[in-house]
Formats: sequence, structure tokens, C-alpha cells
Amino acid sequence: LLEHPADEAYDRLCRHTADVLGMPIAYIALMGEDRQWCKASRGAEIGDIPREDTFCRFTLESDAVLAVEDLTLDSRFASNP
Repeated sequence: LLEHPADEAYDRLCRHTADVLGMPIAYIALMGEDRQWCKASRGAEIGDIPREDTFCRFTLESDAVLAVEDLTLDSRFASNP
């Protein structure tokens, strides 16, 4: 799936998820060895992101649930571009 063209099924899933949860942004991202690639998004243009700059890497590096209420107040993410 990494780097395959856009797929309406994934775009639909993003739209539906954002609508159901009442969120302005939803996206489906795939994590590669050194980067995260956005397969589909709604509400934001998201391209490639270096793995070290992603939030998802923290969920992959731990068995614990990652819950962050305010990214700007969390020391792991506060300076994230």
C-alpha cells in the first residue's frame, strides 16, 4: 500500500470517521522504516513525515496505550513541527 495512488475507499473511511467523531481532521497513515506516509486524509494536507517526527512511532515503540490530551503541553511533542 505504501506509495500506491489514492483510493476512494480510504478517502471515504477518513470522511466517515471525521464525521462520526465530530473531528475536523482524520487520516490513515502507513509507517515505513524511516517515514510515515499518508494514504488518505480529510481536513489537512499530510504528506511524508520523517519517522522521528511522528506521534505514531510512540505507539509502535510501546505496548501501552498512548493518550495525549494536549500535544502542546506534552514534553515529547511540544516542539514537534
